[in-house]
Amino acid sequence: MTKKRIHDKRKKDLIFYVVMLALPVLQFSVFYIGVNFNSFLLMFQKFDSTATDPWKRFVFLDGANIFSNFGKVIETIKDSNFKHLLTNSLISYVVSLVAGTGFAIIFSYYVYKKFPLHGLVKVVLFAPSIISGVVLAQTYNEFVNGVIQKLYNTISGETQEILISKYGTSTTFGLVLFYCIWVGFGGSILLYVGAMNNIPESVSEACQLDGANLFQELIYIVFPLIYPTFVTFMVVGVGGIFTNQMALYGFFGDGAASSLQTFGYYLFHQTKNAGFKDYPKVATMGLMMTAIAAPLTFLIKWLLEKYGPTTE
Repeated sequence: MTKKRIHDKRKKDLIFYVVMLALPVLQFSVFYIGVNFNSFLLMFQKFDSTATDPWKRFVFLDGANIFSNFGKVIETIKDSNFKHLLTNSLISYVVSLVAGTGFAIIFSYYVYKKFPLHGLVKVVLFAPSIISGVVLAQTYNEFVNGVIQKLYNTISGETQEILISKYGTSTTFGLVLFYCIWVGFGGSILLYVGAMNNIPESVSEACQLDGANLFQELIYIVFPLIYPTFVTFMVVGVGGIFTNQMALYGFFGDGAASSLQTFGYYLFHQTKNAGFKDYPKVATMGLMMTAIAAPLTFLIKWLLEKYGPTTE
């Protein structure tokens, strides 16, 4: 090829790369950098209802009141509802961490080893990921409150309270949490199985020749080799403490009881329904949670990498 042809080919390749990257870069710039920068500015602003120009309705606070939005957030934290938000968010994170991740690895190992009906297991667990969340939540709601509740009433001879209710019956939180874990299996299994499939067959064969059983192979061979994927889920999960809605909006819309709410649902509800005057407070609360989650995320990542299993 002549130098001119090589130059033209490189030029076309560069144009292709630029075109392909333009949309994701623009999306990241607007919806992440732009939104978070604006949220940072809102922490030090207030809504001016007297302004006629819509671009001048948010004005910066003066020196004496520059941190007044932080005070509003602290007042909200003192509200009794904050205890429910913190408790529910932590329970959701811990249960998803222990049960969700544990079962995801076990089912992924089942699919990886190609045990009987492994294809069916993969389809059943991944199917919820391709169905609309609202449709799936309402279907699950109707099934539990219809079929399961009638079956329980028939067997026990008693009339059970509504199993899933926006008013927060004793069984609602647990059943919604179970739903979230079940729905979350799809993406987890897809990534874990992909990581397991990258393990050389010779490693598995050597493990079997050494007399290791399936449990020992999972614990001492497979898990250390997929540990980077496990770390990724753990690190991302820390941010979920403050962002996970636990599918409450899909179940109850705006009407979830305060005893069921998580931080993610509360912030979404406040942002969706609050007036302009409440935006600075909501933005301040969100960034204060980020200030807590960010160092916690780095700490978890450091601990997992330092004390995790090694393949050496």
